[in-house]
Amino acid sequence: LLNTTENELTVDELLTAANSLERLQKHQEVLAICERGIELRPNNYGLWDIKGVALQRLGRLQEGLDAHERAAALQPDDPIVLNNKGLALTDLGRYDEAIDAFDRALRIDPTYDSAGTNKCWLLLKAGRVREAVQACDQVLVADPNCSEAWNNRGIALGKLGLFTAALHSYERAVAIAPWYATAWYNKGLVHRDLKEPSAELSAYESALRADPK
Repeated sequence: LLNTTENELTVDELLTAANSLERLQKHQEVLAICERGIELRPNNYGLWDIKGVALQRLGRLQEGLDAHERAAALQPDDPIVLNNKGLALTDLGRYDEAIDAFDRALRIDPTYDSAGTNKCWLLLKAGRVREAVQACDQVLVADPNCSEAWNNRGIALGKLGLFTAALHSYERAVAIAPWYATAWYNKGLVHRDLKEPSAELSAYESALRADPK
């Protein structure tokens, strides 16, 4: 692929190839393609964005953020770009800035589940549990079938000691996504907190069926 001439592959084709290789986790190859594409079209925000993803996954976190910031500067109203910038900031421990990036993505597209669930999870990680519940609720208003938001909501409610409400959230998560092993496991933990050993064991067994690993 990289030995072809510039005339043989357009920038769009290079971007398509980079995305395909990234799904295969061939991060070095992605990086090489993006760098070539950026030489041809330095203002193509998509190439900067996928370059940032590849750099992050190679552990080059600051360089990854730099690439995402370039993408966001070129295309400030793209929620996917802002979400990816938020993830890069999260990897660097810059949580407040990451939450701001997720919020900006959600202002542009309130239905963008990824930004909402990432915000909820990050608020949990930062110990801002009540805000995490609110963030999950906002996702669920836009998409009541977002199993990840129900799971994260259950975690937050459990941390607040609201075990029955947490259980309801996990039940919604596994009803939507019966293969969601993490939600089944978390459901088991809540049954333990509620001193329901039979239901706890059943939930763990469901988690193992969903993911034997």
